[in-house]
Amino acid sequence: MRAIKSLAVLICVSVSLATAEDKSEISFQLFRDYVIVVKGGVDGQSNLHFIVDTGAVPSVLDKRLMKNVKAVRTEKVSVFSKNMDLTLAETTNLSVGPWQQASLSVLISDLSFASEALGVHIDGMLGLDFFGTSFSIDYNNKKLRKLADAYEPAEEDLIIYHAPEALFATVQMNFDGRTLKLLADSGTSDLVFFKPRVQHCLGKMKTVGKATWSNIAGELSMQRVRLERASIAGQAWPDREALIMNASKGPQGLDGMLGLSSLNARRVVFIPPNLTPKVPVSQAASRP
Repeated sequence: MRAIKSLAVLICVSVSLATAEDKSEISFQLFRDYVIVVKGGVDGQSNLHFIVDTGAVPSVLDKRLMKNVKAVRTEKVSVFSKNMDLTLAETTNLSVGPWQQASLSVLISDLSFASEALGVHIDGMLGLDFFGTSFSIDYNNKKLRKLADAYEPAEEDLIIYHAPEALFATVQMNFDGRTLKLLADSGTSDLVFFKPRVQHCLGKMKTVGKATWSNIAGELSMQRVRLERASIAGQAWPDREALIMNASKGPQGLDGMLGLSSLNARRVVFIPPNLTPKVPVSQAASRP
């Protein structure tokens, strides 16, 4: 999860477009070409701004909403490079468009860094624990849509299979003869590797500079590298840059995280493995 730069098989399909009156979808604002912000509410308070962050596990609410939640206990949370003591709380009546959660466990943190970076007040970062496993992100039309059990696929969409019991949705990347497991993250714009997990690949990456991120743990120093002859789901990922996060072990065996917007897909679809489109889907690459 990147502040504001801060993962599953990829195949092409498309979900039929909904009309403006379709209650299964909600419009979103897109900041910096990748940060998705939707309006929602919690515990009777409406018109709140939430970032759709598929890398946020669990979801996070800003500390100003403490009065709207029930604190449970203090949790020690590892945020990439730093351990933090955050409040675990139970929120009620959390809603965004067609999504409703009567109760959801969330972390409470200071999200002012996100508000300052985007120029809009951010009240939370909502992940897959809220949105579930059947929804689409339409970057072209700026729509977030909740999917039914069956739907009509078309072309040029990107599907990420996500099992309900899994904490993360992931994407596989092949590089230097190895398969890397990446968090599918709508909350970042880049491909980011966790250095301790890719030590064996560093010799094949060319250093091209440095970068700095900010997130709830503060600022992070990154190394910028260039990759050659990499692929995602068997499709070429030629001559692209990535970032190396120096001080992170990486969560749950993940080797890094992949910003969904970096794939340039018109629409990204999250579905569980047992949900089959109405027509056959052929494996294909997202548009470069």
